[in-house]
Amino acid sequence: MDRTYCVVVDGVSSRVILVTCSVPRGSVLEPLLFILYTAELMDIVAQYKTTLHPLSHDACIYDGL
Repeated sequence: MDRTYCVVVDGVSSRVILVTCSVPRGSVLEPLLFILYTAELMDIVAQYKTTLHPLSHDACIYDGL
């Protein structure tokens, strides 16, 4: 299955990239890998004084304004 990813900020989209590897939804590894992913992401978000809202399978970053 081909999957793509992009980021949208203020209605402006980044370029679309092809996701070449991922963990299938429903995999027993999904929760662990999500925690590992968001752990580093939280450090990066804190550096820029923004807010991270982790969801069950995704994360949203807000600029705090």
